Amino acid sequence: MADERAARAALDSAILALAGDRRSTPCTAADRGLWTSRATEDREAAAWRCGPCPILAACAAVGDFEPFGVWGGVDRSPRIGRPPREVAA
Repeated sequence: MADERAARAALDSAILALAGDRRSTPCTAADRGLWTSRATEDREAAAWRCGPCPILAACAAVGDFEPFGVWGGVDRSPRIGRPPREVAA
């Protein structure tokens, strides 16, 4: 649990630093629903948009604790024919 809290705190700090510099992340754009869409195609588009994100690593670290959605450019969602992903405890 401490690792998850640390990862979330690091991501929060990175987001606040960007905001202080008047910068943003791709997931805060108009299409932010893509990152948690039920449609695989939407999540694939979201993952592609993550490429230039300046806080990709911090986001990916939080993604280790998320069972669904795109985190750090990786779709963490279960897919048909693929066993559910184990979420770090």
